[in-house]
Amino acid sequence: MMTTGPEEDLPTLIARQDHLNILRYIRAHKLREPRTVVTHGELLLGIISDDETKNDNNDDDDDGPSITIPRRQRGLGNAERLAALEQLCVASLDLGNLPLAEACLDALQARTSSTSLV
Repeated sequence: MMTTGPEEDLPTLIARQDHLNILRYIRAHKLREPRTVVTHGELLLGIISDDETKNDNNDDDDDGPSITIPRRQRGLGNAERLAALEQLCVASLDLGNLPLAEACLDALQARTSSTSLV
């Protein structure tokens, strides 16, 4: 896995589609880039919204999109996954995407409740 160095900048990381290091860069430089975080966070974590997979059927009982966050991502450590989920949760709140924020929070709570974090 490649890590970012001092010569790396955000446009270069975006051009390379280096999702993990894009999120790392934004965190390290304390940037507020919610659209970028949501775009690359969803790709990094393999998030699937049923908006992407279902046809528009105009049901009145639809509670909004169902969002699935896989429990594991290949090549992504636990600490990196938790940091990405937290960052994605805040960015989705910034954008008013409450279903995504709730899905991230649920994933964070499920993960942290199964470990002994203090």
